[in-house]
Amino acid sequence: MNKYLIVTDTTSAMSLDIANEYGIELISLSVLLDGQEYKDQQDISTEELYQYLKDDQTPSTSQPNTGYLIEKMEQWQKENYDAIIIITCSSDLSGTNNGFHLAREISSLSLLQLWQYGCCCLSDPFHMDRLLRRQS
Repeated sequence: MNKYLIVTDTTSAMSLDIANEYGIELISLSVLLDGQEYKDQQDISTEELYQYLKDDQTPSTSQPNTGYLIEKMEQWQKENYDAIIIITCSSDLSGTNNGFHLAREISSLSLLQLWQYGCCCLSDPFHMDRLLRRQS
């Protein structure tokens, strides 16, 4: 059996619980609030973000920094995967896809495949499964 890794980011709206249940690596976007930077789904929950919005505070987000993505790719390379599939939302909607492309070039991780979907929600395994079946 092939050893593979599926990766997506928190733009997908996938919860950490769902990602863990299905063995999907979830890369956090940065959330900026009150001058503080948080890793989405790690340092701050969706519920906490909603509360900030209810309190008329508007968070901003930022793609994961390239150094962090390179570190993750180097870690994945050491784990001897046969394939790594990274699924992001459209590069027209987020810079994360481009960040992964840049990190792949720098890390020379050749077994990595990058796919993008046309919306900003891939929140459950059903949608992930449909995307993977369409791409294969």
